[in-house]
Amino acid sequence: MLFCLLPHCASAPPPSPLPPSESDLNLLGKAALCQTKAEAQTSVLQPDGHESPWGGGNEVFQEIASPNKQAQWFMFNEDQTLVGVITVFPRGLSLDGYPKLRRTISQLPPAREFFFHSSQLLKEQAPDSGTLHRTGEATTTHQYFMRHTKGHQDQLVMAVFVLDPYETLLDGSHPKFLSHIEDPDPQEKDPTGASGQLESEKEFLGLQQFARGEISLFSSCGKKQPDIALDAYQKAIQYGLSDPKQLAEAH
Repeated sequence: MLFCLLPHCASAPPPSPLPPSESDLNLLGKAALCQTKAEAQTSVLQPDGHESPWGGGNEVFQEIASPNKQAQWFMFNEDQTLVGVITVFPRGLSLDGYPKLRRTISQLPPAREFFFHSSQLLKEQAPDSGTLHRTGEATTTHQYFMRHTKGHQDQLVMAVFVLDPYETLLDGSHPKFLSHIEDPDPQEKDPTGASGQLESEKEFLGLQQFARGEISLFSSCGKKQPDIALDAYQKAIQYGLSDPKQLAEAH
């Protein structure tokens, strides 16, 4: 029996269990999830950014005019850890100059399909439709929202980068974020106040604390922090969790 000992005869590595996520569009600049707020202030946050409460943490909203007009929200938990970044391109962004991201999105199945502006239906116009594509890496989820307009090239209008446990709290389909995408019938934009996305403020705070416990217990930011996890789970129980599985885990 012959044995192949050459390197090129070795068996191929197993395929990655993660979906395609390669991108050549830098949406975070010098920021990175898990950075502290102090680090983000020196790397990406603008001095004139608008800061407001976000449950037990806070968010910073800023607008950038060039090279592509965009609105961004940086979300920090109560430990001042960056847990999510939402980027909106109000006029849309062509992916012609980003072949890697374009290829990645083409390989991802739609996670959700929807219409952007119901007002177009009322005017008997062909409405802009949207598709959400989800991907990510070991501890993060990436959401890409593509807009499809009849007679025009598809465009990226929103991207959400978030630590996995916080994804349900930072859904890009919330009106707060969608309102910044240019609408034929523009309405007043509200860059602040995210707590209305859940049934109650207590539920929001409970889920926020549960997510805080998860990233601390499962080393989402590189190391376990059992003291923070214990504190977060205790607070989550106090606020109340409607999901029995989450409640059992918090105990």
